[in-house]
Amino acid sequence: MNETASQIVEPSPSYAAARMKGSHVRQFFAWYTEQGGQERTTRLLSRLPEEYRKLFDPRSPELGILDSTWYPAPSIHGLVDGIIDGLSPAERTQLARDGARIAIQATLRGVYRWLFEMMMTPERYVRKAQTLFSRYNEPGVLTKTETAPNAHLTVVRGWTGHHPYMCELLFFSGIAVYEAMGCRNVVGQRLSCVSHGDSECSYTVHWDA
Repeated sequence: MNETASQIVEPSPSYAAARMKGSHVRQFFAWYTEQGGQERTTRLLSRLPEEYRKLFDPRSPELGILDSTWYPAPSIHGLVDGIIDGLSPAERTQLARDGARIAIQATLRGVYRWLFEMMMTPERYVRKAQTLFSRYNEPGVLTKTETAPNAHLTVVRGWTGHHPYMCELLFFSGIAVYEAMGCRNVVGQRLSCVSHGDSECSYTVHWDA
């Protein structure tokens, strides 16, 4: 079948230096394949320009994505656009929740869970926020600020590889991290997003001690 312009995700100049680590999405695509089959996952590649399509393996459940490899942000965006195409806002939000759960579960396996539980606290999370964000996304500046006891404000600026789904995924992943640290009754609220014309992305999280 011939590909139309609407099916092809062309890179934007603003994405020139934007990239994403494979470990940020690899387990999600493996889960997506498990839910719907390899053929459905392979079809996602039809949305990509050839220069990006060749980065992936259509025979692999996770499309051959490698944890330690950096990928051009538009290549991952194109795959995600294929997944969310036709979904309602509620379905897209549920997908982001599922994606966050898969990502956090993959990160907190085995010894990593022990290290996380021993070393991470909300106070340390504030200090390590930029380091953690930069482990998966470049460029971009993420700051966390304590606004009240058991309440943090997160602001993301300069994230040229921003994508609406990935932004929701970041939000729900943040909530999952607080829960993994033992925080109870974690509640988050998104405040702004560049996809809505805002100058930055931000959200709040609060919890019971």
